[in-house]
Amino acid sequence: MEKYVLKIYPMGNFLSQKLFKRNISPKTFYQLFKHYLVGFNVALLNYVIFVLLKHLNLDTKIANSITYIFIIALSFLLQKFYTYEADHHSIWQPILFLVNALMYYVLDTAMLVVMIDHIAIVPGVAKIFSIGTLAPLSFLSQKYIVFKNRGDRKKDA
Repeated sequence: MEKYVLKIYPMGNFLSQKLFKRNISPKTFYQLFKHYLVGFNVALLNYVIFVLLKHLNLDTKIANSITYIFIIALSFLLQKFYTYEADHHSIWQPILFLVNALMYYVLDTAMLVVMIDHIAIVPGVAKIFSIGTLAPLSFLSQKYIVFKNRGDRKKDA
């Protein structure tokens, strides 16, 4: 799959140059692709679980909490071993991931409570908005903080 993703790397690098005035390495571009692939699937699962729990008339905070417990564990495993291919095993990775996840949980829950309980936005629409808002921050924090010392097998080009 890597060779197919890297075929569109020049376009990704062009966008990075235009938006951020920086080149993006092929390795980072591929990690970004895998991060969003995992993120999309986990977000889809996040969405489905949350909407089902809300459909069962659970409180917004309880529904989001149950969803997050499952999503955090799954996401850590997929991002660590698939996206970043971390062969460095440190107690700090899960701790940083949990701190990061807690921060996102607080932001996500606050956004959902405001949108659903105070503005009366449909729960499914509110959840899509919160996921879309927090996703770019997720990549940056995981790549440069959580899995920073990940013992890469290959150096960035």
